[in-house]
Amino acid sequence: GAIKGAGDAAVEAIIQEREANGPFEDLFDFAKRLSQRSVNKKTFECLALSGAFDSFTGIHRRQYVFAKDGDSSLIEKAVKYAAKMQQDALHDRMHKVIVIVLVRKFT
Repeated sequence: GAIKGAGDAAVEAIIQEREANGPFEDLFDFAKRLSQRSVNKKTFECLALSGAFDSFTGIHRRQYVFAKDGDSSLIEKAVKYAAKMQQDALHDRMHKVIVIVLVRKFT
């Protein structure tokens, strides 16, 4: 059975990541480990409201998508966190490549 709003590519990415690296610890771990190209904010919301995150204790389904006026939802915070972590990881990889190229060039 499918979850409305969660496409096949997103579901496949989630399954592959879980099989490769084990269960997700929490929403932020889930967000950090998945590409935002595969799993977008709308997918997060559909998963949360369908109960896919119910195994993450201490948070009710609706808390993922609703926030007080002027605040970001928990999903919005997780998506922003993941984007920052993925950007930092990309920056680190780029830096390592540049260092390797420079070392090879000057040695």
